[in-house]
Amino acid sequence: MGAAGVVLLLVPAALATAPLAGQRTERGELAAVAEACASFQEGDVALAVDPRSRNEWPQVLRGTCSVPTASIVVPTAQGRPGTQEYLDVLRAAVQRQAERVRDAGGRPVLVAAGGDLAAADTLRALGVEEPTTVTRVRTSEDERVLTERPDGGQAITVELVTGVAP
Repeated sequence: MGAAGVVLLLVPAALATAPLAGQRTERGELAAVAEACASFQEGDVALAVDPRSRNEWPQVLRGTCSVPTASIVVPTAQGRPGTQEYLDVLRAAVQRQAERVRDAGGRPVLVAAGGDLAAADTLRALGVEEPTTVTRVRTSEDERVLTERPDGGQAITVELVTGVAP
């Protein structure tokens, strides 16, 4: 009876795990974080300006790199992402926040990681002449599925592009 109970518990778990058991996820991400941290100087303040940078990098930069970080968000009522109207409103918001950072003695560094535009294109649209890709790694993570069991990995690119605010 005990052996049957063990089989009933372990076999379904083993079958569910088998497609993912050998998968190595998020390889290279610790090195990417170290590269990102090394790219900032004392007094830098990171301003996240696109969807992925606002979602993925603030806590990493703040918590791991000790870089003060803020996310700049444009309400959709003021412009649809990807449009010139949106970029104009975002540019004005970036200029206001960059001025506040400079007034406080900091150096505003725009950070982008992708979204509606490629990260470097977003920074160029905001006036950064030469964006710098401080880290870029192609890796995988667990599939993000809600209605079925995951059976593999999801390829992702982890990237951070920076530039001093104009």
